[in-house]
Amino acid sequence: MRTMLDKSHDDKIIIFDGTCGLCHAWVRFIIRFDDTAIFRFASAQSEYGQTILERLNMQAVIFETMLYVEQGAVYTKSESFLKIVSHLPMPVRLLSCLNIFPGPLRDFVYDRIARNRYKLFGLRDMCLLTDGRYKDRFL
Repeated sequence: MRTMLDKSHDDKIIIFDGTCGLCHAWVRFIIRFDDTAIFRFASAQSEYGQTILERLNMQAVIFETMLYVEQGAVYTKSESFLKIVSHLPMPVRLLSCLNIFPGPLRDFVYDRIARNRYKLFGLRDMCLLTDGRYKDRFL
């Protein structure tokens, strides 16, 4: 799904579930491969995340998709994943070839993982990613 926000918003922002173990691992993965530091991050539970979710009429309490904001467009589910990996260097960029699968099939798999992510990857009490080295990348 793609929705538009006001283009004055910041660019290349990933909004993730700050209590999800899988989301934490994904953000760490992106930081590791994002050599040029083009991505910035906000947890859905943060003030910035809450503001974006409100503007999109989405609930933060039942947050089952990562959001990716680029040039005023908001991407969700598998589309957000594909947009993000397309900006990362090789060989990670090869994951963008998953776009050969139809969106509904990709989103079906995404939804199954999202619904079971706490069971599979654990639940965190707070965001542990804002250590000093990357603090400027979190909103």
